[in-house]
Amino acid sequence: MKTDALENAFMNESSNLLSAERQLLIVLPKMVKGPTGDILKEVLTEHLEQTKHRLKRLEHLFKTVGNVSAAGDLC
Repeated sequence: MKTDALENAFMNESSNLLSAERQLLIVLPKMVKGPTGDILKEVLTEHLEQTKHRLKRLEHLFKTVGNVSAAGDLC
């Protein structure tokens, strides 16, 4: 596989991950409000914080490589 093909595959997968993280960022706050149990609420809150962190890292990746157009694709 050529370097260009690997880079394209990496950016495509990264774009899919970015889309998934953005979708989770919309849904997780609603999910945190649902459960009455403290443990589940705590786990979902932690997952939300991890999602925010991953989203920042992925956005930084796209900003660094200058490929902003792929960052908006919805998977």
